Amino acid sequence: MVNKIPTICRFCGKQCHVLVEVDEKGQVEKIYPDKKYKTVWCMTGKNALNFMNHLDRVRTPLERVGERGEGKWQTISWEEAFEKIGCNFRKIIEENGQNSFLGIRGFNKPYFNAIYERWMNHIGSVNSMGAANMCHFPSMSAARETFGFFPECKITEATKFLVLWGSNPYNTDKKRAAQIVNARKKGMKIIVIDPCYTKHAEDADFWMSIIPGKDMALALGMIRLIIENNWFDKEYIQTCTYGFDELKEHVKEYSLEKTEQVTGIKADIIKKVTKMIALEGPGLIEIGNAMDHNADSFQKCRAINILIGITGNVDKDGALNSGMPMSKRQIEQRKIIACPQISPYNERKNREKIIGYQNSYVDIFNESSGQKLAEAMNSGKPYPIKACYVQGGNPAMIWENREELVKAFLKLDFMVVSDFFITPTAMLADIVLPAAMYMEYESIYVDGNDILYYCPQLVKNDWGKSDLEITNEIAKSMGYRDEFWDTMDDYWNTFLSPFCVDLERLRSEKVIKCSDKDNCKREYGKYLKKGFPTPSGKIQFYSDSMRKKGNNPIPVFYDYAKTTSKYPYFATNYKSQYYYHTAGRQVKVLRKKEPEAIAFISSDIASKCGIKTGEYVRVTTDVGCVIQKASVAEKMTKKTVALAHGWWYPEKEKNPFILSACSNNIVDDKRMIGKEIPSFTTRGVPCNVEKYNSYEKMYPQKKEKEYDVKIEMNARDAYMDVLEELESKGFMKGKPNLILKENQEVEKILPQLKQNGYKVTVFSEGIKECSKEYSYCSSIYFRIYGFSQKIYNRVNQYDWNKIKRNIEKSINILKETVLCKIEYIMYPFNFCELHVARKWAEDLGIELVLKYGSFDDSLKLKYASDEMSTKEMIVYSKKYFFTNYSKIEEEKEKLCEHFAGAESIRIDSNKNLIFEWDVTGKGQALDDVKDYCEWRKNNCEIYEKYSLRQAVTLWWLWKRTENECL
Repeated sequence: MVNKIPTICRFCGKQCHVLVEVDEKGQVEKIYPDKKYKTVWCMTGKNALNFMNHLDRVRTPLERVGERGEGKWQTISWEEAFEKIGCNFRKIIEENGQNSFLGIRGFNKPYFNAIYERWMNHIGSVNSMGAANMCHFPSMSAARETFGFFPECKITEATKFLVLWGSNPYNTDKKRAAQIVNARKKGMKIIVIDPCYTKHAEDADFWMSIIPGKDMALALGMIRLIIENNWFDKEYIQTCTYGFDELKEHVKEYSLEKTEQVTGIKADIIKKVTKMIALEGPGLIEIGNAMDHNADSFQKCRAINILIGITGNVDKDGALNSGMPMSKRQIEQRKIIACPQISPYNERKNREKIIGYQNSYVDIFNESSGQKLAEAMNSGKPYPIKACYVQGGNPAMIWENREELVKAFLKLDFMVVSDFFITPTAMLADIVLPAAMYMEYESIYVDGNDILYYCPQLVKNDWGKSDLEITNEIAKSMGYRDEFWDTMDDYWNTFLSPFCVDLERLRSEKVIKCSDKDNCKREYGKYLKKGFPTPSGKIQFYSDSMRKKGNNPIPVFYDYAKTTSKYPYFATNYKSQYYYHTAGRQVKVLRKKEPEAIAFISSDIASKCGIKTGEYVRVTTDVGCVIQKASVAEKMTKKTVALAHGWWYPEKEKNPFILSACSNNIVDDKRMIGKEIPSFTTRGVPCNVEKYNSYEKMYPQKKEKEYDVKIEMNARDAYMDVLEELESKGFMKGKPNLILKENQEVEKILPQLKQNGYKVTVFSEGIKECSKEYSYCSSIYFRIYGFSQKIYNRVNQYDWNKIKRNIEKSINILKETVLCKIEYIMYPFNFCELHVARKWAEDLGIELVLKYGSFDDSLKLKYASDEMSTKEMIVYSKKYFFTNYSKIEEEKEKLCEHFAGAESIRIDSNKNLIFEWDVTGKGQALDDVKDYCEWRKNNCEIYEKYSLRQAVTLWWLWKRTENECL
């Protein structure tokens, strides 16, 4: 008999009720939304089983055995893991102080936060980092500064309009999206303020297509319109607001004309929407997560909240209200678990020790910024950060200027990550711990009405542990055994104690209501009657507390992100409906829905840059670049590109150093950081956009094509047969440069080749002296591998002294008629002799050029089959070790300019055409190639496939010979 067991999905903070179908053997078969609680599926929740059963999940503790980021691990037991973690963390704290320890929280796990805070409070470190500075804290704090409470945007029957300001619930909150659809059917009006034409915009009364990052200017401009048109209640303003006169004076500069110019929104639309918000309430302005993603996020959200306040859309049915307070039981429970009484933040002198702390920070913000933490890890100032624990987070992708952060993580003495998969952050760890998913451990959920829900362990395994248990065990291994729990049963009984319920009773009854009072019942108008919980007792248009901290008491718009000739466009980003931040790219079902990162490009950019839907684009700033597949959007703010957030390719990106599609590659950490809260700018970033991987750009078609044809045959007739076939198939139009290796057969055909009009370059390794026949070639390169017998013994068994004599004699014979050069093949082992070779070439009166030794086929095949990581490939090259992809691209651009049009056609001794970009080196039989056009098409496809891989770019760089390009 199939049994449906109720539980709570824990993938995000929404914590939705679901039903899990379990068969007669106790195996989980399916998951359903629990209609009793009006659960609406999201794609992550729907695919929970695909996450849980994925073969790539971490299923045992892993310990690093290679270099950080190299991907070499050994399995260890849980006992070994906890012992090593406890020993290392304890030793580092004892030697460097408690603040040398950094804790990082990622995944939103509400019930795990309290035990994490308990642990950090006992350690005493002030350096704890989560997503607060970029995830609703700027907007929530701005509301608290303005109204005195954290807000709630609940749609009711009384709600007349909804403004979605940088919010897209269709992609991020399906339950909310369903509520909007239902309210819309009942007549609620919708205004969408977003550069992108979202699903909600399709059904909106107004879509305000704003330039990314200019939202504060819009809010201040709307406030001026309201004031100058008297679209406000004077008695309400006098009774319930503080600082109106200062606000009125402040917004005078934000005229309708200026607002239109700055925001890109037509003046008549601004006026109509402003009038609706002011006069057609009650209504809601929903401030989306996008508003948290700029340096001015706090003040921008303050401006929007002032707009809400001046229109009176607050503290009434259908408008903005305060979030429901926690019950007394839940407050008591949190005190018991988190131990806030011993928090280091209770003393101001400790808060000031937070890395990057500023007096301008709002009082309730107790975190640092990625920028300041990376600086401290790299420099050891103001004090060293030596150890780090990451709980379900991926800062190597999400924080600002992530490449600098990755470098910083490399300098840590010890790092531990708890996660489901090996993420780019986990790749940097010393130990990775396998976190259990919600069906794999027992837990309890408490709703706002103090109803307790039992969540059983539905899938039993011996390898996964919940983050609760992991934190508890690490704390005990560090010596805090008396302050934590012996078992999880003990923890849950402590958790339940304020409710006067024990775990055994809840296991039996499943659901227990602990209060007859409806804690979620709302009282409207209490603040309008009794005063707001602010210092002034009113809605604060003007903030004295901000002024005292040296911040703007009324928001001021600074147009800090301006386009330039170098960066003429704006980049923003969006969240996909299929993925939760950086998670889920391993899941095949989701990848079928959205296989690649999609960048939405405004049609004007597409037209100017020649970009079509389905082509790759590269978006660049001074700090890096992002490569995503383009989708041209006809309805979108002009000069704007919206990058997919959280993207990486786990199937091929096996190290954290270069993640080509990560939108934060272009996010700077040196500027555009918030003053009140250190939010950083990911939206409205000035950038350049160009078509990427254009074969025509690198190898443009010309009437007289310039390219090399390298032929490796063993007989005179074979050479001529191949040339004849190449001629017949159109490969030799334009008389390309023939590249031939010096041997007896080549010597015989040189006069005929010259007679036929071919330019010929010969490579000689000096095995024998070149005859006068070689005067028929255009140039000759004498290839050497070193300048001593020792080196030649390593490369091959040739006599170096004899080779040296043969080259010198050949040069004396040929240099009057043929361009002669020394080609030095560089390897790590012969670098020390390069200066000797240069001196020799100088004495001979000819040029020496460098060519870096190519990878052998076994390495190419290893890389192509993912047996070899990109980092290993790069490190092996000994030439470049870039952690910044844009640097590789910069070098590549130089080569593109120098070698544009220089297609390289190579025919091996088996008469196979070898494609330059094919790292497998397999090639295609010349007999099977119809003509040059077909070859060029195949070459283009291979280029498109392989040149996206950064090490292949490096390999290509390595093969080139021009000094100025290297």
